[in-house]
Amino acid sequence: ARLVLPAVRSGLRARSQAQRWRGWTSTRDRGARTTNEHLRSWLVQRTEPRRPFLAFVNYMETHEPYRPPHPFNERFVPGRSGRLRAARLGSKTAILAAAASGRTEAIDTLRALYEGTLAYLDERIGELVEGLRELGALDDTLLVVTSDHGDSLGEQDISLLADTGGHGTSGQPPPLPGGF
Repeated sequence: ARLVLPAVRSGLRARSQAQRWRGWTSTRDRGARTTNEHLRSWLVQRTEPRRPFLAFVNYMETHEPYRPPHPFNERFVPGRSGRLRAARLGSKTAILAAAASGRTEAIDTLRALYEGTLAYLDERIGELVEGLRELGALDDTLLVVTSDHGDSLGEQDISLLADTGGHGTSGQPPPLPGGF
């Protein structure tokens, strides 16, 4: 029994690692692209296409965990073993704590994945705009792109472990134009 338990533990770790690896190397896109497809479908099926509408589209890709689909999961990750490092990342809190103690490889990978999610989302927003153009709706559409906050990943000499409440260093969400 003593010999079996380490083998079982090792097998469970390998299985868990393989599941994370599949998540990082997957080419499936179940995020903003799917959201855009649902919105496009709704726009096409509208019975009164000239009637004004409000569509609130909320993309969640830039929230942890940062898992952009391929090829965005590799675009900014440094080094040849970037995907494997990305698959092994722990929580953001653990990564930031390690970076504060001088181990920066994980924070570099975390930042690269965040950049990948931004690039992915930029492409999807472009796809949304192009879809509105193809449907003839872009010229009559007010498109507002905004954010509730950014993510502090140690830039600008801000402490990696500082709690800013998710709103940068101001502690307040960004104001909307016109005082809304």
